[in-house]
Amino acid sequence: QTCALPILLKDIEVKTNESVFIDDREKNCNAAKALGIHSILFQNESQLRSELEDITSKPAPGIGKLNPLMIK
Repeated sequence: QTCALPILLKDIEVKTNESVFIDDREKNCNAAKALGIHSILFQNESQLRSELEDITSKPAPGIGKLNPLMIK
């Protein structure tokens, strides 16, 4: 199965090291990491907020305010 992430990032003109992939499946997070994409294995809201803050060095917004790009 081909990963669409590199194609998507190229289309929206975002570098892999400038993006964050969030998923609740470890397999998907590992695939993103292998491509050089910051990856967070989602467990709960506070854990996600903390890891986003670690990556961005800025306070993360509430989960309801995130505007994720979903790929199915």
